[in-house]
Amino acid sequence: MKLPLLNRVALASISVAVLASCGGGSEDNEAGAPAPLNVQPSTVGVKNAKGTCASGFLAEVFVYGGSAPYYVNNAFPDAIVVNKTKVDEAGGSFTISLTGVCLDPGLVVVKDKLNRTASVSVSSPFVEP
Repeated sequence: MKLPLLNRVALASISVAVLASCGGGSEDNEAGAPAPLNVQPSTVGVKNAKGTCASGFLAEVFVYGGSAPYYVNNAFPDAIVVNKTKVDEAGGSFTISLTGVCLDPGLVVVKDKLNRTASVSVSSPFVEP
């Protein structure tokens, strides 16, 4: 059966509108179920020599999943230094350095655009001399 041109145009327009409203993924993963937010590595640490606490670079942490941008919250600024407070895209990273203060553990929490969180456990425990 052959439909008149006007009917075919109307059906095509409706089809396009229905397909466009389905979503199909968006840049920030809000249209579907995004991959779970995670950080790699999720645990970093150093084994200190007796009576000392480490200082300097410890790790580069990569952020995956969730919905970008990601916000980095350092709960222990006296012991841990992070080089940025925002990671703009999945697969981006930030670095963690130690200040010479012992801690076991400290946390760096990463929160995505939709308020989901992942954390990095940081340890630099004091060992009695």
